[in-house]
Amino acid sequence: MPRNALPRIGTRPAGQGLPMTNYKGDGPVTIKPPKAGFTKAERDQAEEYVAAGNRAIKEGFISPTGRVSTTANTELERQARNEAKKERDRAKNDQHSPDYKGIVAHLPDTGWMNKDTKGVPMEWSDHTRRLNSSIAGQNPTYPVGFKPSEFKMHDDWYTTAAIDES
Repeated sequence: MPRNALPRIGTRPAGQGLPMTNYKGDGPVTIKPPKAGFTKAERDQAEEYVAAGNRAIKEGFISPTGRVSTTANTELERQARNEAKKERDRAKNDQHSPDYKGIVAHLPDTGWMNKDTKGVPMEWSDHTRRLNSSIAGQNPTYPVGFKPSEFKMHDDWYTTAAIDES
């Protein structure tokens, strides 16, 4: 079950975004399916990711300077991993929150968030490792500084059958 179907457990409190009145995007960020195929659940997770990315733009959680680098061993990358571990531990100790079955996913990915977030996303979600790795691997196709005008699904999500669809 997508985490945004829950009562927004693990999200930032309302009002912590910084509405950006002069924000102009450079173009869309198009989320493609994993090359090895995808399941219906992964399509749902990708749709959830896209919706969260668009909320982040609207609510001012997106980086005003565009995509930031999260290559291995950067401070931001370490913070993001640490915050994901904290969120997994929090969910385990919260009787109202189901445990994560897959990856504790940042929505949107840390590379699209303001560095001031210190690795805490606008929302958390439970994604498969394959989908999380696929989305993270697509981020570097956009240069550092690229400002998304929107997040959207690639047509292949809807023109290609999911692995578990007949």
